Amino acid sequence: QPHPIFGDRAMRRALTMAIDRRAMLKNVFGAYGMPSYGPFPHALPVADTTLPQLPYDTTRARALLDSAGWLPGPDGVRVKDGRRLEFGITTPVSSAARKQYAVLLQEAFKRVGAAARIDEVDNAGAAAKNADRSFDAIIELYQTDPSPSGFKQSWSTAALGKDGTNFASYSNPVVDALLDSAGLTFDPSRTRAYARRAFETIIEDAPGIWLYE
Repeated sequence: QPHPIFGDRAMRRALTMAIDRRAMLKNVFGAYGMPSYGPFPHALPVADTTLPQLPYDTTRARALLDSAGWLPGPDGVRVKDGRRLEFGITTPVSSAARKQYAVLLQEAFKRVGAAARIDEVDNAGAAAKNADRSFDAIIELYQTDPSPSGFKQSWSTAALGKDGTNFASYSNPVVDALLDSAGLTFDPSRTRAYARRAFETIIEDAPGIWLYE
């Protein structure tokens, strides 16, 4: 079933726009690394760093939350239909960088009226939460096979379920069809075109926030 908060596409887009990824990257890694452009490593042949991104814009983020019915409560935390905009961010204690990011994300979300708690777990606990999808949000390492079909393992409906690796439980039939087409054609230009449209759709749907490489 859709998550009671993150099943809302407008909510996901608003929280994405609440994040200054470049400032966070500099805070945690200094001059190293780069912001991630989307659900792909930039070095892959089908990567497209020209794809439009959801911008860092807290004014638009607040307006989007207002229009989606998430209105500020008496303590500043937004509420919709009696539910507070409150959720956990799971992060493994073994990763100093992810622990730092969790604090920065918590602060950024607070500025638009979302209350995030940090749920620190060991590696086994993080793996268990992934396996049974018992998290609200989780700071993940993301990797993929270097072929278009590899993206189906993370973003297709076929990869849902206990034995699948679509841990975000994202499902969009348009993306399924585009990834199928990207993996079946033998024309490199068509492969890139199908992949680009799939990535563009995923970025617009905002099933996650791609923080850094």
